[in-house]
Amino acid sequence: PKKAEIEIYPLMAAQVGYDFSAKAHLTSNLAIGGYLLANIGNKFSVSLKMLGVKTVLNNTSNSFVTPYHIIPGIGYAYKNNNDSIFPQYAYQYYTGYLSYTPNKIFNFQVGQDKNFFGDGYRSLFLSDVSAPYPFLKITTTIWKLTYVNLYTIMKDVTNPSGAKKNWLTKYASFHYLGWNATKRINIGLFESIVWQGSDSLRHRGYDVNYLNPTLFFRPTEYSLGSSDNAFLGLSTKIKLFQKQQLYGPFLLDEFVLKNLLAQNGWWANKYGIQAGIKSFDVFTINRLNFQTEINYVRPY
Repeated sequence: PKKAEIEIYPLMAAQVGYDFSAKAHLTSNLAIGGYLLANIGNKFSVSLKMLGVKTVLNNTSNSFVTPYHIIPGIGYAYKNNNDSIFPQYAYQYYTGYLSYTPNKIFNFQVGQDKNFFGDGYRSLFLSDVSAPYPFLKITTTIWKLTYVNLYTIMKDVTNPSGAKKNWLTKYASFHYLGWNATKRINIGLFESIVWQGSDSLRHRGYDVNYLNPTLFFRPTEYSLGSSDNAFLGLSTKIKLFQKQQLYGPFLLDEFVLKNLLAQNGWWANKYGIQAGIKSFDVFTINRLNFQTEINYVRPY
């Protein structure tokens, strides 16, 4: 049997910049931490990354961080001085998971991290621009099919107070089915459901109805009174040549066909389209990659 393998790395980053805006000032970022990766036999693996950071941001970033105390993609930021113009923030960033692969079909992961479904620079399905969040992920691989169940607990940080204690909890469940139709064509089907953990009438928590591991969420949502936000997506990825890929996801929130055909700008016709191309080892230069894409999302 395979023995245990453990890798530990120190992590450090130091950056200094200058903001040339009207309130010109130095910016900085100092981070220190560590990364642990362990493989225990052939079935278990553990990953853990931890960072402590102090930063002085530019004016554009400060305009968002000051009211919400949130650094995009990171999480809560603690103000570290009393300077109202050039504040220094401190934050902790940590991610990790425990992975278990009992056989060639199933993989189970539990932890706190980001997840990504799709092919775009920023996915229309589930991107990795958010802060890390607790999750449980089950991946099933059979024949040419890969099916992923993802259950998450997230925070709504848009409360006007900006205080961490006033954040609202929201929950989401995701399904993604990928099919390698040919050696060059992959087709994916995506769906998700997002709901509030509580409202003015009740504390709902994680709705057990959405633990259902099978497609589709929409009938379940309808049976509960259609109070939650459901998304449905379709993606296609085509391998053109040896190192070129075309991709084209389509995401549907909701629409009414008669209003869509009328082109009357009705707000509830909500959908997104993405089309892009990836090229690898451009000009035969190893690891020189190129990606370009176009996105159209309405009505926002």
